[in-house]
Amino acid sequence: MKITKSDTFFCSAEELWTWLNDFGKVKQWNKTILDEKHISSGNIRVGFTTNILINEELSETWYTSEILRYDPSTFLSFSLSGGKLGKNPMIVEYRLIPEKNITVLNYRCRWVPHGFMLKMADPVISRIARKNIENAFAELSKLIIKTD
Repeated sequence: MKITKSDTFFCSAEELWTWLNDFGKVKQWNKTILDEKHISSGNIRVGFTTNILINEELSETWYTSEILRYDPSTFLSFSLSGGKLGKNPMIVEYRLIPEKNITVLNYRCRWVPHGFMLKMADPVISRIARKNIENAFAELSKLIIKTD
């Protein structure tokens, strides 16, 4: 599975970053994320891990998230593992590109299913994941407009 999405937000990269970096704000726009429990302590950084409860349409599943790259207001990358993903983690990236009075947000998600059942389910999983990120970005756009 490979999903890419790009959208333009009418705010600074710093403001958009707060919506990606603050779990309380992430839950407002990404309705699939239900809860989070820090495993690591201290500030968010490369290697920081959390458990995240995700609504998967028919069930709720805990995953482990680890920050892979953390460049404030520029780039965030993390892996999701465990849960129903099988052996291979899902890699999610957010790249922020500031332009005049706007910020372009590029999203990329990669996951390679391992095993017969996950390979068979991959088209359905991909379709649901695409729908979820479309809905999440639409909600994020509404929230950013409300805060101006």
